[in-house]
Amino acid sequence: REVVSKIKPDLIHIWGTEWNGSYITVMANLGIPVLVSIQGITASVRKHLSGNRKTIEILRWLTIHDLIAPSGLMSIYRDLKRTSTMEFKAIEQLHYFECATPFMEAWVRSVNNKAEVFQCNSILRPVFYKFRWSESSMQNHSLFLPDAFMSYKGFDVMLKSAEILIKEFPYLQIRVAGVVPRKGFFEASGYERFMHSIIKKKNLESKIVFLGPLKSDRLCHEMLSSHCV
Repeated sequence: REVVSKIKPDLIHIWGTEWNGSYITVMANLGIPVLVSIQGITASVRKHLSGNRKTIEILRWLTIHDLIAPSGLMSIYRDLKRTSTMEFKAIEQLHYFECATPFMEAWVRSVNNKAEVFQCNSILRPVFYKFRWSESSMQNHSLFLPDAFMSYKGFDVMLKSAEILIKEFPYLQIRVAGVVPRKGFFEASGYERFMHSIIKKKNLESKIVFLGPLKSDRLCHEMLSSHCV
């Protein structure tokens, strides 16, 4: 309220419902139009928090990290459960939304059928406009994925399906950007250990390349040289 009284904005723009900013705005009752940009729905993420693992697989690969770390499975579950409640209230009571996909728009309208939904295409960094993908520049049968670190991204599904793909595409290579999954009982999460076990069990060591965090130009290059993103 203090910030709003000083700046006197015509509009408050909030990125995402997952960090409670939209809920705080609802509670503050500021009397100013609020636009919320949604790139993900916390409640839907929570359903897939453990990935595609069965309960026995979660317990088998459980680590100290899962139990006590702020980024561990238990902490994230508690945070998402709390945030999902606030997210629902924010969507229910706010009016203006910008949704990244039709799925998110459908979710918003299922909670608030009076909501106004806008499409506001985001501008990418300049390097992504300099080039175009072409068959001549791609690496045949290569897949590029943006993230393998978080369980709800579904990388374990990709690993299991790789075994099927290799039968038809023996030169398949899966290149993964983002944080490299760690190893070890104390450092790694159960999901990271689970992924490494799949890679080892299915002999995928030569098929998976973890690229680490990428800057814009390298990210652009990886996308351009891949057969499929």
